[in-house]
Parts: sequence; structure tokens; C-alpha cells
Amino acid sequence: MKKKIFITAILIPIFLLIGCTKSGDRISATYIDPIQYHNYDCEHLQGALIRVSQKVGELIGQLNKASRNDKWLTAAGVIILGPMLFALGGDDEKEAQLARLKGEYDALQVIAAEKKCSFPKTSVPYESK
Repeated sequence: MKKKIFITAILIPIFLLIGCTKSGDRISATYIDPIQYHNYDCEHLQGALIRVSQKVGELIGQLNKASRNDKWLTAAGVIILGPMLFALGGDDEKEAQLARLKGEYDALQVIAAEKKCSFPKTSVPYESK
């Protein structure tokens, strides 16, 4: 009995860490070369920043929801039904898309700063590192 409790106590945290979708704020930006936006004027940069920002916000929301669901499924799967754990798994496509969009956002910000564009304050979709 003690062996089962010990094994369960070790496996639960492992499943919680491995099988879950990453929350959106834990996904780092992929480097995007800002040079591709060099020909944009401030108006086009602002439009692109708004579009990318909205998409980043959507994807972060979707991935955060999936991450919460995975954590609940993991807990229920370990406690009740082991096969539930097969329903877990990251959404690699959305995670890659979010990383790319975060990189685009950063690149757009770099060019906007170089061109000394001033935009009204809007919510930032994430904190760049």
C-alpha cells in the first residue's frame, strides 16, 4: 500500500509537468528579423501591431484554457482513470504560431521605435523579454 502511494505521489507531478499544454505566457517569442518591416510607414506599423496583438491575445487565451483543462484531466486521470491521460497533449501548432506572432510583434516594435512612431497606448499582448 505504501509503495502505491509513493509511486502515485511521484507520478502525479510528473504527469502535470509533461503532458500539459503550455500556458500562453510561458511561450517565448521566436526571433523575427525586423528588416522585413523596414518599408512600412508608421500607419502600416500601427495596423500590423494591432492585428498581431489581437491574434496574440486570442492564442494566449486559447492556450491558457487548454492548459487549465489539461491539468484537470491529468489530476482526474491519475486519480480515476489512467486512460484519460492519453487525451492530454500540447497544441504544438498553436504554440509555434504564438511564438512566431510574439516575434513579429517584437520586430514591429523595433522598427516603430527606429522610425520614432508614436501610437496611442494600447494593451500589450505580452511582456517581451
